[in-house]
Amino acid sequence: SGGSGGSGSSSSSSSSDLYETCGTKLGKMIKLLKALPSTERSLVFVQYKSLTDDVANVFQEAGISTLNLSTGTTVAKQKTLRRFTKEPSAPKVLLLEVDSANAAGANLTIANNVFFVSPVVSDTQQEYDAWETQAIGRVRRYGQEKTVRIWRFVAKGTIDEDIVRIRAPQVLEEAA
Repeated sequence: SGGSGGSGSSSSSSSSDLYETCGTKLGKMIKLLKALPSTERSLVFVQYKSLTDDVANVFQEAGISTLNLSTGTTVAKQKTLRRFTKEPSAPKVLLLEVDSANAAGANLTIANNVFFVSPVVSDTQQEYDAWETQAIGRVRRYGQEKTVRIWRFVAKGTIDEDIVRIRAPQVLEEAA
């Protein structure tokens, strides 16, 4: 499960090439991100750092600029947060690890879209709820003026669906 791969394909991939290289979930996420109004910003939550790097690479290949809060020193992470929240020309997508405290306490109400690349793997229901609540709470808080949208990506017939069935069955009911 490496990064961007070395297939030699050009950066102007068709959507079918994109699905082959990054999977249906990321392909659909890329379509959604590209369709959002340019005035909206998004938080993309990934559970594992290695996967965060892969998502960043796939987004870059798809032409989506991101800021990544999973890499760098504490000072660099603070600069990344400041850039995302204060600079109008900054990338509109911020990648975060769902269980990281990197953005703890940060007011990210500049964003109004929350994407979960996959369901959160946790030992307990309480841990699952806490991580998801904290992630969503980064944008759904006092001062938010936009409609907040939560996007969850669950691959049917996989462990994703099993996790959601156990931890958040209402999500499957809402999608049906």
